[in-house]
Amino acid sequence: MFSAWIHQIVLSEILGVPTTIETSGPDLHFNFYDPNLAFSYGAVLYDWDALRTASNNVDCQEFQARQTNYTSCAHVMPEAWAGQKEIMIAA
Repeated sequence: MFSAWIHQIVLSEILGVPTTIETSGPDLHFNFYDPNLAFSYGAVLYDWDALRTASNNVDCQEFQARQTNYTSCAHVMPEAWAGQKEIMIAA
């Protein structure tokens, strides 16, 4: 969790890349910059579908704005633990 925040801070503050953390749910929040300090765990442990959505060359914020039902969207998953190799290859 803290490494996700470090990634978010480095990308946002140092590299100037607007960054949010995908939680796989519309009412779950985990961003370091959340004004309410909301702290929700993600709905899905490894949201490979979020990467599939973003792999279609979409801007996730624009994509979410066009959706009527929530669909997760993410460009980076900085960490995957052991046991995910087969799932990553299938993705």
